[in-house]
Amino acid sequence: TIASFLMWEGVFEEVLMVDIDMELCKGQVMDLSDASFLTDTAVRVGSFQDAANANIVIITAGAKQRKGETREKLLKRNVKILRAISNSMGTVSEHTIVLLVANPVDILTQVFQEISGIPKTRVIGSG
Repeated sequence: TIASFLMWEGVFEEVLMVDIDMELCKGQVMDLSDASFLTDTAVRVGSFQDAANANIVIITAGAKQRKGETREKLLKRNVKILRAISNSMGTVSEHTIVLLVANPVDILTQVFQEISGIPKTRVIGSG
């Protein structure tokens, strides 16, 4: 939904999509690309290294709560996911801003800032 919005609004020249499930990512890019001729925004599959050099990185990754799972266990699984993303991105550009869209947003935003070492002023949460 976010990638579609960015494409239609023409906010950026290019939207990169990154996912550990490469086939899913390719499918989403193909779907968006079918309509991209109506905009000036290119959509393509990117890498975690591409993300590290992007102007804005929007992280929507997060585990769904399992039936009977405590919020504490869910939080631990989501922290593991964020750690993997941060490690895969490596050092980010000094101008990169990260928007984290996950719940619980406040805790995960703070955790991602601490894990990644990105200054607090460049890690924003929205849940």
